Amino acid sequence: MAISNEQLIAGLKKNPLMVAAITVSIAMAAGLYFRGDLAAAATTELEAKAQEGQKMINNIKNSSQLKAQLATVTTAVIEMEKRLVKPSQLAANLQYFYEVEAATETKLVDLRQMPISTVKARGPKTVYQPVTFAVSVVGTYPRLIAFLQKLERGDRYCRILDAGFFVAVSKTANFMSGLDRPDTLTLNLNLELLGQP
Repeated sequence: MAISNEQLIAGLKKNPLMVAAITVSIAMAAGLYFRGDLAAAATTELEAKAQEGQKMINNIKNSSQLKAQLATVTTAVIEMEKRLVKPSQLAANLQYFYEVEAATETKLVDLRQMPISTVKARGPKTVYQPVTFAVSVVGTYPRLIAFLQKLERGDRYCRILDAGFFVAVSKTANFMSGLDRPDTLTLNLNLELLGQP
């Protein structure tokens, strides 16, 4: 049984809703077939745009305090640079130790600023560099401890590399009996002050 074109057209005109539904179904199936691979790329692009938008929202929210934070950091850097030493200013660097000596009532026996070339490079270069000193100071134990504390809490950034307490050698002292304690000790220090070239 063969259907002629006129019969087919008449059947389609009788059921226009069914014809429209079939046409839409065929169009959707073709769209899914030809454009289905673009959904994954669109989803990835949407996620990237959402992350970028969230980053912008966070930047806007965090930038409201940026000027105040910059002012705080600038003030801190200025205060920090006041505490730095310069290797070329030998007199000013040694004066710092003389002030600590006077404040703690100890006596500096030896004070030397070591040349920068003898300091071994430790890691990557930075704006700041250590300035090494060899210090030998004599005094009573409490005063030597006060000397160390003054260095630790002082006006300069100090790092003690090596320290040793020794009995101060005196011609009149005789501590061989073990009952007498020496009144005077010597403190030998190798230390670094944070410096700026």
